[in-house]
Amino acid sequence: MIKDSDLTLAGRFNKPHGVCGEISATLLYDTLDLKALRCIIVKVDGINVPFFLSDVRPKGRESVLTSIDGFDSDKAVAALSNKDFYALTAELPSALAPDEAEAVGDADGLYAADLAGFTLLLPDGSKAGTIEGIEDSTANVLFIVGRPGGTEAYVPVADEFITDLDTEARTITMDLPEGLLGL
Repeated sequence: MIKDSDLTLAGRFNKPHGVCGEISATLLYDTLDLKALRCIIVKVDGINVPFFLSDVRPKGRESVLTSIDGFDSDKAVAALSNKDFYALTAELPSALAPDEAEAVGDADGLYAADLAGFTLLLPDGSKAGTIEGIEDSTANVLFIVGRPGGTEAYVPVADEFITDLDTEARTITMDLPEGLLGL
């Protein structure tokens, strides 16, 4: 299974180009060579799905045209329109590895995705849940918190809410607005 913590946002698909299954894409990094990647990852119904590129060619300064294995029409590839795509962080050159990722707290070099598996504590020391991953498909990055009883809560990754971060104990204490965990 491909975990969110293994991914770096690489770009966004725009719209189909022509009728043979090509789709334009905007890259976050002008030095990223999509051809050098084994695959790209797209979230489909909350699942990280790998897609294999059969061709990539330039389409201006900031975008490329891509062909994806198994997609042979504009209708088929339209399902990817306006979706973000990710690269496996391990495949990125070190200069590109997540410097756009959301930094957390005052811990240098620690990113939101690094906190998957940490226990989320409230200021009174009670356990609010376990961070299962992050949701970063919008401008506001959120922790996905597994709550007691099997429910999930979404908590903003915001420095103003973080009161303590203990990497050895794998806990993060957050002072959250009243009722946020019940949403």
